[in-house]
Amino acid sequence: MKTGIDSLKGYGGSMSLIFCAGFEDRAKRAVGLLSEMRIRADTVLLLRYGNENPSHFDSIAANSLGLVLSSRDVVDITIPDWASAAKWLEERTRPDGLIVCDITGLSRLAMFGLLTLLANSGRKYCLIYTEAREYYPKLSSFGPLLRKSDPGSAFMQLTDYEEKEIVYSGNCQVEEIPGFEGIHLPNYPLLLIAFLTFKRSRVGAVLREYEANVRVLIKSLPVRSDLKWRDRAMEMINFDLIEDNRSAIRTVTTLDWRDTYKMLYALYIENENRYRYNFLLAPLGSKMQTVGAWLFAKNNPRVKVVTATPAKLFVDKYSDGFGDTFLIDDLPMDRKRQ
Repeated sequence: MKTGIDSLKGYGGSMSLIFCAGFEDRAKRAVGLLSEMRIRADTVLLLRYGNENPSHFDSIAANSLGLVLSSRDVVDITIPDWASAAKWLEERTRPDGLIVCDITGLSRLAMFGLLTLLANSGRKYCLIYTEAREYYPKLSSFGPLLRKSDPGSAFMQLTDYEEKEIVYSGNCQVEEIPGFEGIHLPNYPLLLIAFLTFKRSRVGAVLREYEANVRVLIKSLPVRSDLKWRDRAMEMINFDLIEDNRSAIRTVTTLDWRDTYKMLYALYIENENRYRYNFLLAPLGSKMQTVGAWLFAKNNPRVKVVTATPAKLFVDKYSDGFGDTFLIDDLPMDRKRQ
């Protein structure tokens, strides 16, 4: 269930915290709120990429020191050193305690690795997520395009209103996510599920990499009223992909991991698909959609998971500011497949 972060005020047991700086301003919001709430933690794990915004990391590190008794209780590691993260979980956190992990600054690849560690640790855990105030591309860039009645015409004029690096993201590398290689049977047809994104070359790279017998493209439905325009903007940016796969488009909301999980699982079992196809999943959607995709893939190990990473990241073109910060505390704690 999605609740306010202030619900942690009343927690009286042992607590450990995980933060990641990342590139966006919103990544440092949660630790600041917890500091204002005077939350006390046994230990804090700081995750870094090595190329994150240094001022963000310094801010998170400084606030983290105020949450623990000693600087020795703050540990930092570089992603993807999951062996050190597992050691921190085993040696520095209590088996009966609560792990609170802020996923706001995590990449999709890092989310799959860290969430798997948490699930396999046997610890109770919950997640924190902070929305952005504004996401790129911004409405100011799409105003003229949104007034066009023909999406095909708008698609052809996209770069008049959006910088090419935002829309096309440069060349992308398709990567298998470690631990989610799946089980693909030889000579079986392939069913590919990919989330559409504003950085459309990520989806394009996956579609070029794999010859799929069946394609299912997932279009995100914004929940916030001020972001409803992004539904049409998504269609414009991905106009050609949608037109070529019009009969295989599914929709799912952006902010509830359960919606994504239910949609993927329904697709997996309908028409006996899980017995008829090898499944390939490219979870390129929102953070909450990625949580749902992770749980689906974890519970169904025949599914192979890939992601696409641009050769160049335009880190100042992700989001501006921060919106609501909330707690996700309804993830299943057992390891049974669903």
